[in-house]
Amino acid sequence: MQFTIPDTRFQTEAFSIHPKDFFRSHHCGGRSLVKVLFFLPPDWHGHASETLWAEWLGGNRVRLLNTPFFASGISRNDVVAVRRDDGWLTLDRVLERSGHSTVRLLLDAALPMEDFQQAWQAVQKWGCHCEPVLEGKHRLVAVDIPPRADFDAVHDALERGERAGVWHYDEAHCGHRIAV
Repeated sequence: MQFTIPDTRFQTEAFSIHPKDFFRSHHCGGRSLVKVLFFLPPDWHGHASETLWAEWLGGNRVRLLNTPFFASGISRNDVVAVRRDDGWLTLDRVLERSGHSTVRLLLDAALPMEDFQQAWQAVQKWGCHCEPVLEGKHRLVAVDIPPRADFDAVHDALERGERAGVWHYDEAHCGHRIAV
């Protein structure tokens, strides 16, 4: 499988995904999907990088399809420019913001899941989606807040969950317009 993408460092050259990199790309429902690698700050919870699935839009443009767990400053459906770095597609820059916001929830492993599910209902009713990682001492949950959600109401629900001891939360990226 070969995709040709302009290398943003050399406008006249191009690079491609080679067959040996096939595990990082595939077709799904007529769409070409690729993995994009995001490098994280040193000592970021023991993770050096994170990969997200993205839809190939042509040129060096992709639309992010996942909610990031660790990477900050990006959200689901953002359109980003990528470049090739040691066989991987990596973030070059954000081209278009989607209006989505990203929040991370940290739950203690001892917390009964029923407590999480009850508190989560107040967030989910605004159309928010989550992807959990349930391993180790803590549970990490990546939350996508869609553009149509009432951000203030979602924020209030997140605050209530934190005050109740259900989770600690961190805003990884705010794509909503906030009234000041």
